[in-house]
Amino acid sequence: MSKNISRKGIAFGVAATVGFAGLTGALPAQAVVPVSLSPNAGTSYGQILGQTFNLKSVFTDAAQVGSEDLTFKIVDSTSSLAVGDFTLESASTHTYSYATGNEAAPASNNVVLAADDAALEAGDTFSVQVTAFLDYNGDGELQTTGEDAETASATRTVTFYAVDEVTSTVSVTQPYEGDNSIAAAVKFTNINNEQLDETDFAILFSTGTGGNLAGSEAAESTDAVSEWDATDGFTAETSGAIDDLVEAKVIKAQALYTPGGVAPVQPSDVSADTKVGSFKTAKVAAVKASSITADTVASKTANTADFALTNSEFQVSALVEDANDDAVAGNKVLATVSTDVTLSSTVKLIVNGVTYTDNDDLPGADGVAEVSSTSNAKGLATVSIKTVGFAAEDVVSVEFSTENLPSSTVDVALQDAEYSIVESNNIADLDPFEVATTPGGRFSLNVLVNDQFGGVPANGKYEARLSLDAAGTRSGDGEEATNDVDSVVAVSNGKASFTVTDNGTGTGVDEYAVDLWKKSTADTIDTLWVDVNLVAAADLIAGDISVDGSDDANEDGVFEIGNDVALEVEDFSNFDARTLEGTEPNLNQDGFLIAGIVSTAGSDTEESVAVIGATVTISGEGLLFESSGNYSVGSLAVRADDEGNYDFNVWSHKAGEQTVTIKSGSKSQKVIIEFGQADDEAGTNVAFTSSNQVKAGRTLTVKGLLTDKFGNPVNTTDNGIFEAIYDGPGFILSDDVIETDANGKFSIKVLLGTGEVGSASVTAKYDVDGDLDVADEEDNRITKTQTILLGVSAASVAGSKKVVSTVKNASGLQVKVYVDGKLKATKTASSDNYSVAVSKLTVGKHTVKVYVAGILVNTKSVVVKK
Repeated sequence: MSKNISRKGIAFGVAATVGFAGLTGALPAQAVVPVSLSPNAGTSYGQILGQTFNLKSVFTDAAQVGSEDLTFKIVDSTSSLAVGDFTLESASTHTYSYATGNEAAPASNNVVLAADDAALEAGDTFSVQVTAFLDYNGDGELQTTGEDAETASATRTVTFYAVDEVTSTVSVTQPYEGDNSIAAAVKFTNINNEQLDETDFAILFSTGTGGNLAGSEAAESTDAVSEWDATDGFTAETSGAIDDLVEAKVIKAQALYTPGGVAPVQPSDVSADTKVGSFKTAKVAAVKASSITADTVASKTANTADFALTNSEFQVSALVEDANDDAVAGNKVLATVSTDVTLSSTVKLIVNGVTYTDNDDLPGADGVAEVSSTSNAKGLATVSIKTVGFAAEDVVSVEFSTENLPSSTVDVALQDAEYSIVESNNIADLDPFEVATTPGGRFSLNVLVNDQFGGVPANGKYEARLSLDAAGTRSGDGEEATNDVDSVVAVSNGKASFTVTDNGTGTGVDEYAVDLWKKSTADTIDTLWVDVNLVAAADLIAGDISVDGSDDANEDGVFEIGNDVALEVEDFSNFDARTLEGTEPNLNQDGFLIAGIVSTAGSDTEESVAVIGATVTISGEGLLFESSGNYSVGSLAVRADDEGNYDFNVWSHKAGEQTVTIKSGSKSQKVIIEFGQADDEAGTNVAFTSSNQVKAGRTLTVKGLLTDKFGNPVNTTDNGIFEAIYDGPGFILSDDVIETDANGKFSIKVLLGTGEVGSASVTAKYDVDGDLDVADEEDNRITKTQTILLGVSAASVAGSKKVVSTVKNASGLQVKVYVDGKLKATKTASSDNYSVAVSKLTVGKHTVKVYVAGILVNTKSVVVKK
């Protein structure tokens, strides 16, 4: 029905249809026009010479009068055209139409434009104007005014750009040392990317100066681009191994246009007219990270076992660390999110606040950008996930990557809430929980209800039901408890409390049950068992606290039970294993066990007995205590069992003797545990502890201390990882190599002559790998220098509206003079008797301070006169 012809400016092909009634939702209702004309793909009206451009037109029912033809008017100011059976009406205008009655799809109402051979050969940018209209009178001409005016689209200007006038943006995926490939993407900014034939384009990868990348195979310096993607553009990646991607090397990515041909394979083969758009360079970055580890963030809806509450919001994170297992901050981290569930309008996955109802749209899916974040000061990059309409056992996966490391994936399985009930004082996880009171006495129970993530149930959903399960045998003529308690308390904010009065007589044991009751199903979810011990009043009073492994108490009544117990270097924190409140500490040492029995005092006539269910509190400044997975800093209280037994684990950050106090009722017992010294590789700080000034002719003594992050001294004797070096005049009286002693201290002594003045310095170096190369970033390393002034002094005197400060023995050193806290002069002393004048001072009292080499050497209060 149509054909292409050659001409100087443009040739076009047409695919004919008519009579499309309705725009099929192509435009919003408020934007419907009688006759439309737009690109068949994309939105831009620009194209590169050598590619075709496709326009489509549709019209509404209301635009038709009868069976008029859809007609295109094409204006090309450069030449005349003849297409098929139609003839141009003028030298610059061509119109042609289609017969009515064709019911083809609207996408067929197209006109396809392309530059002819002559235009291609000329290589010049040119434009044409296209208008679609309904030819009511069938004369092939567009009538725009009067009663014969015909309905037409907006006129569209299509521009074919010369290759050297095409603009683009190029992005290069950040390369890292050790990579073996490079990836880049290009988007053309003044042409219609959606209508390009990607087989005519490629990206050339080279060095920053245009040279060949070492290791690239001959056919892989140029890589064909992928199909167009609205997010990524046209992408390409080298596939041959590149072996010279070292830190700071510059690489370049350049788009190439080779229509109908084969792209050149080496940078040296590329001609200037093949390059299209701009290029982009990138510098190979140093690899900072050594590992990336994905995990679930513990919260009220998730745990680190990679389970999360069904249809809740939770977080996953990636920990980025270097070769020393230290956090890497500021690294770009990418995350791909997927699920084994088919998403829909009712089954949704919300990622960082964005709702997804289609799996193909999730971050990292084919053609979709990953979630991008930056690792924080703790090396963590976090993604927030929320599930809606999911079911238990469904899985959400998040794959994290950074630099060129292998990715790390966390698979989070969903679980419905499973609630359990515990007694709030049952830190030691006793089963049954032990309570003691006198016959006829009262006892209290305080329960907590939590799910496996530490969350509490909604109010009004659950009840706690206390009942007497079994009455024990009372002694003598006592009567068993007969009250059927059956007390019901609503669980509110995850808590419920009971107070019960025993109505039996005589001693013995009654067993009670506290059931967690789900109201909606009338089911018992969990049961807490409680033994109520009915004892004589005297048996409730603690009179003795034994400590396992202790010898006789010293003269102060203190037990000494631990010797050289290993220090803990990880941070302490509070954590309740039952409610999951707080943060569970990540410890690398086993705790030191303290255990014993609480009993009554006993007498000559009566043996001591265990205090059943006694409350035992252990405390110690700065210490961490634990029982049954519950951690507390400073102190922790537990209940003893039915034989009076208690036990705790304890950790310390501080070396040496640490005092622990164990208390039950009014009885207390002190225990001393000796913790060992800090590891010789644990040093974090060097402090100089001596004066930084000495008079001429005296013996100079420089002292310092190496400590760990908790202030413990670090001993480096004979292991070659520490040295203090003196630089200055005088005769060194100390050893040639200065190390720290068992107390972390070091000292240098230097004998000075009367004429040995000016300055000296001591530099302390600490390096755990033993080479004392503190510039080596892979080491735990410290370097610190102290400057010492030798025989340097200063004096300040007031004059008329000025102060003169004179410094002795400071030739070559920097001198600063402050007046009333403000810096007034900075000079370099040119002699050993050097004066600095500060003028234009107000009359009255002033405080003058003189610093030499940053060290305060004189403070003087002076009165300035007129």
